[in-house]
Amino acid sequence: MNHLPLLSSHPGRSCLGHPRLKIRTGQIYVVQLPDGSVTVKRLSLSVAPEEARLICHSDNVGVYKMFDFNLDPGRAIHSYVLGRVRWAGKEFD
Repeated sequence: MNHLPLLSSHPGRSCLGHPRLKIRTGQIYVVQLPDGSVTVKRLSLSVAPEEARLICHSDNVGVYKMFDFNLDPGRAIHSYVLGRVRWAGKEFD
């Protein structure tokens, strides 16, 4: 049986997925933001000669707006992108 590692866990919800995979535009990933917080977002990567940016999209655009941030050239992309989400569950009250 194939087991997926736990990428993110918060009270009432968990995400399972594959760590350290190539970023595929539009797929859902667990992301560590520059402030250290962790979120789950659809991603795209913008790479220009002078900078690289990670663009974070939400499926619920009525509540959560798209945002992006510059990637530090001294850090690997996988220090920001913790893994691709393959399964997510939420506890309903």
